[in-house]
Amino acid sequence: MMPSNGRMRQPGSQEAFTEQVDLQTDKNKRKIAQLQKDNKDQRRKLKELLEGDEKVLNDAFAGRKGERAAFKNKSGYAAIQLTDEQLGDLKNKLNSSRHENAAKQKQLEELQTRYDQLVKDTDEAMRTDAGESETAAHLRQLENRLDKAELKCTEAVTIQRTYNQIKSHLIEESLTYTNRLDAMEQQIRKTQAELLEVQRIATEAELAQKNAKNELKKSEDKLQRPTSPQEDLKDRLSEQDQSKIDMYNEAFSRIKEATGASTMQEVVERFSSQDETTAHLEKMKQEAEQHTAKLREEKSRLSKEFEEMKYSGEAKTSA
Repeated sequence: MMPSNGRMRQPGSQEAFTEQVDLQTDKNKRKIAQLQKDNKDQRRKLKELLEGDEKVLNDAFAGRKGERAAFKNKSGYAAIQLTDEQLGDLKNKLNSSRHENAAKQKQLEELQTRYDQLVKDTDEAMRTDAGESETAAHLRQLENRLDKAELKCTEAVTIQRTYNQIKSHLIEESLTYTNRLDAMEQQIRKTQAELLEVQRIATEAELAQKNAKNELKKSEDKLQRPTSPQEDLKDRLSEQDQSKIDMYNEAFSRIKEATGASTMQEVVERFSSQDETTAHLEKMKQEAEQHTAKLREEKSRLSKEFEEMKYSGEAKTSA
């Protein structure tokens, strides 16, 4: 190498430089030789590897030249990848074939089931025509149950008709009793009002009679003529006494007109009969109310029995 200052080397330094160059050259040669050797070894290993992959492929595809041709000039890794792809395709085809096979197997089973049912139905139909099958026996049972259900239905219709008649009768009676109760109550109120009026008039009349007797006795005592006629006594009475007598007579006339009696005894008897009539009306009212309650209970009982029979008939018919 030339010095950096461009001056000529000295003879001693030239020899050293030459030695250094020779050493470097030998070193490079050894390195090149080693690299050549390494390259040769790598080529040998690669050849062995390729020959090994080739051997593996030949062994794997022994007797299958057509398939082996697809892996020509391919490494083991590439062959594995291609094999994986082909294996995936084969798995997909296998799964598709299995699915198709399962569908066909299911269809075959359905056809076999239909065939078995058809054979069974044919045999059942032949036995039914002969009257020996379970269907025929079941059919006869259904016919018997239908006959019984029709009888129950007819019975239920009859009961319903009777129930409707009884119900209508009870409704009419309940309406009649209601009207009769209203009439009785009205009559009781009217009779009670008349009774109060008559009692008031009777009280006034009795009081008037007592007053008249007292006044008459006083007048008789005053005149000392107990055996004289009433007309003579009337002439001697004062105008006030005469007005009282007239008022008492008018009250008695009103009592007779209201009660239809002609004497005081009849008025008393009429009061007593009014009390008995009121009590009788009250008793009739209570009896009518009790009879109405019984009719309502009877109606409710008949309705319940009819509903039970109707539901019982429907349940048996549906069974």
